[in-house]
Amino acid sequence: MLRDSVSNFKFFQAVSPQDLAATDITGFDIDTQGYESLTFIINVGQLSHVNSVSYVQFVMQHADASTAGGAGTYAAVSITEVIGLASTITALSGGIVKSLGQLNSGLAASLGSAVHAVGYRGTRRYVRLNVDCVGAVCSAAAVSAAAIEITAMLGYPGDWPVVDNVEQAVDTNNV
Repeated sequence: MLRDSVSNFKFFQAVSPQDLAATDITGFDIDTQGYESLTFIINVGQLSHVNSVSYVQFVMQHADASTAGGAGTYAAVSITEVIGLASTITALSGGIVKSLGQLNSGLAASLGSAVHAVGYRGTRRYVRLNVDCVGAVCSAAAVSAAAIEITAMLGYPGDWPVVDNVEQAVDTNNV
């Protein structure tokens, strides 16, 4: 390899590793200030019992900064603010940027482990990706192997290089 990418990206947990459950998961606030790109990397374990009424959806929301600091009120993103959607998607409903399982038929249907990516190109400072789990795919029997983790990758930093995590590891090893 001739090029370095560790200096160009900053990684954050958008959703910490966990098993899917009947309750929705609200993603962490990702502050995009100082960066020009944001990609969510979605890592999903094997899903079982997926069909038209049992599925997992990923909902992207964004917000401006509040006067008190931090994120203001979140709203669903529009289709023009998302990169990486399937070509068949011509509109977004409520910010849903990815759905796993809705097109499958039969309760025993399953989807293997996979990694998905979706990008944000809007102008708001804060962005989050929520997980909406619906139906039997979220039941105790189905979630034994259904783990999820989402990483936010910020790129094109205003202050380059982005190496604070690498420097900390190097400093620790040199002590």
